Amino acid sequence: MTDTQLTAAITAFEAAFPSHPISYYHLHIGTAIPRDHTLIVVFPRPLNWEQRTAVEALIRAIKALIPLEITIELTDQFALQFTPHPALSHAAVLLQGPDIRDQIAPITVDAWYETHLHQTYRHAIIPFRPITPIRLPLEYPDPKAPFFGYANPDQPDLYRWAQAIRACAIALIATQYPRIMVGAIDVISHYREGIGGKTADWLEQVIVNAHRWQYHPPRKEWAAVRELCRDTLHFENEFMRLYQRVLLSQLWGADQARRDQALSVMLQHPLDDPDIRGAIHAQP
Repeated sequence: MTDTQLTAAITAFEAAFPSHPISYYHLHIGTAIPRDHTLIVVFPRPLNWEQRTAVEALIRAIKALIPLEITIELTDQFALQFTPHPALSHAAVLLQGPDIRDQIAPITVDAWYETHLHQTYRHAIIPFRPITPIRLPLEYPDPKAPFFGYANPDQPDLYRWAQAIRACAIALIATQYPRIMVGAIDVISHYREGIGGKTADWLEQVIVNAHRWQYHPPRKEWAAVRELCRDTLHFENEFMRLYQRVLLSQLWGADQARRDQALSVMLQHPLDDPDIRGAIHAQP
């Protein structure tokens, strides 16, 4: 099914933009589940408003014809010259078109690591707690809900929850394995070898079962889902302790770019933490 969706999307883009030498890359995390696959579409030049509107209409048209579950990500060669894209550089596979990966802005392991932490905070922690400032330690998004606020109580879709846990796990693993970790990373074995403990068993249950259920557990498994969700809070707080340390390192450091990165995130999604507030107020 995934190959069919990738081929259909590429065919549609080629028909809609015949004069554009577009590059198509495939990125996945090692499962056959279509939602775990991304088609990265790289245009040769930035799209203007009319072109972007046409692309959005095209994607809607594709979804109307086939059950499009893969993610389609749009970018362009100009943007990639200035903005690193580690997943595209290190893990994606070229499907069609010119290979432009040698033109992508490079990124160091340290820069990738700090960027991954910020992205995990934005996309794995904030979506479950949209009201800021965020207080530490974290609490359940909805402690009275059947799945504690991590999934819809009536028809649980575990995709966002499982991806959030995976992102937190990679952040914690990277403290033991200092390298860029994108794409089909064996999160379970890396976590067990690098960190271990009972949390490794829980993480394996989360990932294995989420994939077995294809993110939609049958009703007979909802009690098991609830127990897995119950232990999520401990894992999130493990990540947040790490993130807090890195934030303080950035805010008190001498590197202006690192300070600006931390300040930008805290302005959008502030943490209610006295140490973080003190570091922000001390900025020149």
